[in-house]
Amino acid sequence: MKRMVLFLAAAVAALVVALPALGDSGAAAVRAGGTVKAFGTAGPAAKFTLYLDSRLKSNKLVYTEPGTTFRALSMTNTLFGTNAAKFGGIALVNGKRVHYTALVVAHPTFAGVFKLAWGHGASRGGSLLNGNVQFVPGVGA
Repeated sequence: MKRMVLFLAAAVAALVVALPALGDSGAAAVRAGGTVKAFGTAGPAAKFTLYLDSRLKSNKLVYTEPGTTFRALSMTNTLFGTNAAKFGGIALVNGKRVHYTALVVAHPTFAGVFKLAWGHGASRGGSLLNGNVQFVPGVGA
């Protein structure tokens, strides 16, 4: 439990540092994919793929873990920083519609962070075990 609290504190600190440019009207995109632990530091490996462009409607988020398939239907409320993005929307989880929130952070010294929560439940994901997070400024402009 102590490790999870420390991890969440680090993720929140990274978000505070990463989102100084909120409200910036410049376009941005993030491409990410890889594997995370389903429950932060425990649980089975989970795979995800993300493409999010601040100006396009062809966005994609898919997350799978044993027994769970998540597919975003919409991505709204997007906030972009220089190396982090927070967004939410509506998704299908095992065929059921839910509201969700996601956070993705690129980090210079490790692969990055991907967190996902839906239906007011516990968040999934954490530091990437493999894969990467790339932010692309000016895409879609």
